[in-house]
Amino acid sequence: MVDIEEVKEYIRNSSDQSSVYIGCDSKRFGRKNKRFVAYACVVLIHLDSKHGAKMFSFKRIERDFGQLRQRMVNEAIFACEIGYELKEACGDRTFEIHLDINPDKKHASSVALKEASGMVLGMFGENPKVKPEAFAASTAADKLVCEYGGRKNFKKFLDKLKNGVKLEDMK
Repeated sequence: MVDIEEVKEYIRNSSDQSSVYIGCDSKRFGRKNKRFVAYACVVLIHLDSKHGAKMFSFKRIERDFGQLRQRMVNEAIFACEIGYELKEACGDRTFEIHLDINPDKKHASSVALKEASGMVLGMFGENPKVKPEAFAASTAADKLVCEYGGRKNFKKFLDKLKNGVKLEDMK
């Protein structure tokens, strides 16, 4: 698991022209009464805003209660928690929260647009980036969560639960 202090130090040591992007995505997995959600949040530091990038990731698993709106809001909460920890270290660097929400009403994720955007606006004073501009969430976090919460990992996950590992201890 990445230490938030390591991310802060990396940001502080990057140039003032670097940009910081935070995004989160989630994936449901499991069966009937054993449904869970894997969340993956990424911090992308775009070096000098024109060179390569460094990615840090944070993961968590929670029980799934089947509500898309709540899952989308949880993604925003997770991204905001990490953003809040990092904001001061970013100084005057470009800082954006990316949400994996499509504002087009024909997409299911749009149900959480107001709540999630309002949370970001309230915490940071700026609107989040949403699809199609939310590359940190829609691309980087999406790839990570698909690997993290995929079906092949579900058996290992259930074995850990059977062996007494608590859900909140799984990272």
